Amino acid sequence: MASIDTEVRAAALLTLRRLPRSVDRDRILVKLARESDPDTRIAALEMLDGSHGREVAETFLDALLDPDPIVQRQGASWLVMQQQEAVAFLDTQRVTRALLAARTENGRFHIIQLIEFHVESGGVYAFGPIIDVALEAEHPALRQRSLELAFTAAQANPVTLPDVATISSYLEQPLDQETRQALRQIRDKIQERLRK
Repeated sequence: MASIDTEVRAAALLTLRRLPRSVDRDRILVKLARESDPDTRIAALEMLDGSHGREVAETFLDALLDPDPIVQRQGASWLVMQQQEAVAFLDTQRVTRALLAARTENGRFHIIQLIEFHVESGGVYAFGPIIDVALEAEHPALRQRSLELAFTAAQANPVTLPDVATISSYLEQPLDQETRQALRQIRDKIQERLRK
C-alpha cells in the first residue's frame, strides 16, 4: 500500500477485499484508514464496516474528524449503527476530544449520540464540553439534545460542588430563556444529588 502507483494501490485494496474478515485484515485496514489518500481511507472504512473491537471503533471515531466529508459520513454512519456494547469501551476523554474537535454540527450531533450511548452504559463525561456544544450550536436540535444529555449525565454521573460552580458560570452568560431554564434544571439536579 506504500506504493505511489495508483494501480498497485488499487490491486492491493482489491486483494484485501477478497480476504476473509480477520483480526489481521482489520489491523491492516485500520492503518489504511489513516492514510493521506482519501480514496484509500474511504475504501478501508468500507471494508471495516461490519468489524468490531476497540481499534475499529476508534478508527470510525477518528473518521468523524477527517477533512473529507465522505469519510466523516462513513464514521458517523458506523458509530450510530452500532449497538451500545460495541462502542461502550471507547475512552471517554478521546470521545470528548473528538466532540470538541468536530468541524461540523452534524459531526457533533453524531458524537452527542455516541455519548448518550456511553452515559446509558455508565460512562462518565464532564458537563462542560457537552454544555459548550449546546451553547455554540446553531441548530436547535443539537442544542436541545446536548442540554438533555447534560441533564441525563447530571442524574447518572458522580457530581461535585465544582459542577455547581461550572453550571453557575454558564448562567452568568447572555442566554435565551429556554437554554437558561435547561441549565437551571441541570444545576438544581446536581444540587439535589449533593444534598443526599
